[in-house]
Amino acid sequence: MRHDILLFGPAATTAGAPSVAVNAPPGSTCDTLRAALAEQHGAIAAIARSGRLAVNGAYVDGSTVINESDELALVALVSGG
Repeated sequence: MRHDILLFGPAATTAGAPSVAVNAPPGSTCDTLRAALAEQHGAIAAIARSGRLAVNGAYVDGSTVINESDELALVALVSGG
């Protein structure tokens, strides 16, 4: 199943696009989707592993199952002082 993932900040800059498409099997969890994202889009692999996934506007844990109609976003972790 194809999922479009919205990208923000460093992820969007590194990918050169505001979103990327990821193929993952139906019934995938966020952890499965994160691994597929890192594999299919190597330029943002580190961000995919360390960033937060949001589903329908809310941060979720890795065991959350992704549905076809979900809005997905990868939010890179940032630090500041």
